[in-house]
Amino acid sequence: MKKLLYVLGGLIVVIVVAGAIFISTFDPNEYKPQISGAVKDATGRDLTIAGDIGWKIFPSFGLALSQVSLSNPEGFSQPEMATLNSLSVSVAVMPLLSGNLKVDSVSLDDVNLNLITLKDGTNNLSDLTQSDGAEENAENTEKAASSPLNSIELGKITINNVDVKISNQQAGTEQKITLEQLVLSKFVPGERSDASMKLQIVADGTQVNVETDAAITIAKAFDVIELHALELQAQLQGPSIPNGKMVKRIAGHGLIDLNGPSVDLKDIEIDVESLKGTGWFKLQQAAVPDIQFALAFDTLNVDDFVDDSASKTKESDNQSSEPTNPDAEPDLTVLNSFNVDGDLTFSKVLAAGLTVSNVKLHANLKNGKLVANPLHADLYQGTLDSKVTLNAQAPVSSYTVGVNLKGVEAQPMLTDLAEFEMLSGNANFEMTVRGKGLSTNKLKAGSAGAGKFWFADGAVHGVNVAQMIRSAKSMLKGESGESEVKKTDFSELSGSFTLAKGLVTNPDLKLSSPLLRVDGKGTFDVIKSYIDYAATTELVATSKGQGGKEANDLAGIKIPLKISGTPDDLKYGLDMEAALKGDLEEKLEKEKEKGIEKLSEKLGGFLGGL
Repeated sequence: MKKLLYVLGGLIVVIVVAGAIFISTFDPNEYKPQISGAVKDATGRDLTIAGDIGWKIFPSFGLALSQVSLSNPEGFSQPEMATLNSLSVSVAVMPLLSGNLKVDSVSLDDVNLNLITLKDGTNNLSDLTQSDGAEENAENTEKAASSPLNSIELGKITINNVDVKISNQQAGTEQKITLEQLVLSKFVPGERSDASMKLQIVADGTQVNVETDAAITIAKAFDVIELHALELQAQLQGPSIPNGKMVKRIAGHGLIDLNGPSVDLKDIEIDVESLKGTGWFKLQQAAVPDIQFALAFDTLNVDDFVDDSASKTKESDNQSSEPTNPDAEPDLTVLNSFNVDGDLTFSKVLAAGLTVSNVKLHANLKNGKLVANPLHADLYQGTLDSKVTLNAQAPVSSYTVGVNLKGVEAQPMLTDLAEFEMLSGNANFEMTVRGKGLSTNKLKAGSAGAGKFWFADGAVHGVNVAQMIRSAKSMLKGESGESEVKKTDFSELSGSFTLAKGLVTNPDLKLSSPLLRVDGKGTFDVIKSYIDYAATTELVATSKGQGGKEANDLAGIKIPLKISGTPDDLKYGLDMEAALKGDLEEKLEKEKEKGIEKLSEKLGGFLGGL
């Protein structure tokens, strides 16, 4: 037995000595011209290896290259398409003898890659990616299948400073992608490995810095990737980013099934500026990808995602910029390219001056038809419930919108939304609108629908109808009227409306209060943003009310009221003279009737005496 060990030991010593002699006598650098010539014959490109080729063959096969460059094809101004500062690979020899590939380490440093597309559409990759024919591909595939490896194991992989510049002269764009660092602790199918990456992307003045840390396991069958932990943080900077800068963070774990393929992420954490949320996400790849999700967020402040400086610049440049085509339809073909079913919730949303809470949205998109139902929110002591349907299956989209507003305090909501302080009270509102076409003109003129509204215990601010009546009568008498608060209180304000061809028609406006009654009808021209109302007002009580004097002599008089103008510049007109003239004629008629009655009584008595 000892003799056998001696023999084996001697053989190993001989092999090692022979290998050492071979390595010391064989210089791969002498074959640089042959390597460059082979690349030239295959691609027409010049491969230059300026640095030394280092190598070893046992116990691992190691190869090291430095200062390598590959030229561009003819017609490109830049001489080099790619440069490499250093590359080293170490592969264990003994496992190869049993059909197992074990790469001890891979190190790649300082790579520059220039991808260029000329104005005529030619790029410097096309000659390297052209296929030599399906027969050769099939032959290579058959050869690869006939000699499979039993296993693949990669040791530590380190990549530093890879710059990719993408220049498209045809489109006039330039991008730069820099892989600052990529480290993979190991790659052994069926075993957990850790990975980290730092990446920078610069395009159109926008810079994105991405840092990723992950722990993964790839199944031995290479069909499933398990994400034990994934954390990605991105910092965005540039003029196109709201407020110039934004930080995003996403974390979670899940599975990627390459057979589907499908993605199933759980316990997702999302941080985007002030917005924080959690949830889950699923993606099933198919002819039409299917997406499912449920995400819950805390407070969404829309101002964090709106570029105020950009909007101000656009406003200042409006006169010099080309006007938007009011007949242009938006391109919604993207809604036909995937299906979605998901839930979004927000504890609070701040948008356009409005503050809403308990926001819930269920969205379903299938075959180009989007249904948002329910869409719920609590706002201003009331609730909003809505259902929205958008059908983008045809080139011109159609839509249906239903809105139900209950118990909302009108004045704070309208003030926050549009700085409109004219109306207060407890508001209720119902509306259904449908139409075809999403261009500005079609939305204004092509929408059709109906609804109703009713307000309780409120006021119309900016006008005091009762005081207007008293002032008008005082002027007719030559007296001066007293100044009072410009507000018309009401116990109820209600009406219904229809919408057609850009015109909102309200036939039954009613305002009731202990002192005043108003009945009216009118229209609102959506296209011209113009209100035209005709109403009849009537004082019905003798109490002071509204801060004015007693109105015994005005009770029962119906006075025409004209309301017209734009919403921010309404004009009110009372025809007091016609009202008083009508009232006087009515009283004279009554006096005539009384005189005739008295005369008849006297005549009757006289004739009876006779």
